[in-house]
Amino acid sequence: MVVSRKPFYFDTHIDHECAQTWQVTRGLFDAMLVDQCRKVGVTVVEGMQAVELIEQNDAVVGVVARGLDRTEHRYRAKMTMDASGGHGFAMGQLGWRIYDPGLEKVAIWGYFKGAKRDEGKDEGATTITYLEGKNWLWYIPLQDDIVSVGVVGDDDYIYRESRDLQTIFETACEKNTWIREHMAGSQIAGKYRSCVHRSYRSRHCAKNGLVLLGRCVFIFGSGLFDRDVYCAAHGGFGGGGRGPGAEGWGCLGQPVYRVWREGVPRDRDAAETGLRLLRGSLQL
Repeated sequence: MVVSRKPFYFDTHIDHECAQTWQVTRGLFDAMLVDQCRKVGVTVVEGMQAVELIEQNDAVVGVVARGLDRTEHRYRAKMTMDASGGHGFAMGQLGWRIYDPGLEKVAIWGYFKGAKRDEGKDEGATTITYLEGKNWLWYIPLQDDIVSVGVVGDDDYIYRESRDLQTIFETACEKNTWIREHMAGSQIAGKYRSCVHRSYRSRHCAKNGLVLLGRCVFIFGSGLFDRDVYCAAHGGFGGGGRGPGAEGWGCLGQPVYRVWREGVPRDRDAAETGLRLLRGSLQL
């Protein structure tokens, strides 16, 4: 990773496999995960949208799903795990979502062909370059000569001069010499994209018969370093082997139940504190 032109290599600071990362095309990666699930015996039902939790005696006992033909199907289970990501399916239905004011960001980005790559170890490096205020640009090399480039900032900064995505993006890139030089001669592959990131957490992360995993529990929407993706993966690993049954927590016991339900806000505060320290060290 390159920050403000000063390379930071995780493998010189961390003697662990987590020091190695990969930039991946999300659609291809998701397909690989689904295929692997099938190989190990998971029944994958595609073309279905979960629309409602099935609750009975204050416990979740399954979900109602709607197919492409609008037909509804009821799936019952001793334990339901919500891995719906930023959509936060169960969180929304149960009224558990808590937004964090002041952490809303707008991102505008595109995929570019022919952009410059650095040499050697830095060829695939993620680069974060900051703009005035608490706003920044990312530069992420991908496969097949494609580079993802995006600008992230507060709403009043992003839209202060225009509402046109291309104009906003090009104006931001012109303000940074490193980005401008690396993008010289490149062409956008596809269209400019935008989204609003809102940071939130869930008031709870479990109840009888239900566990929320990964980004269903909390998400930091600023777009920096994808620290919420680490938390999502960690939560997924944890949920793979444990969780509450419809009759209670079984072998987990009440102490673990308290950690799951009450530990998330504390973990989230610690993660946010770490983020603030990181931003301070980067002068973001």
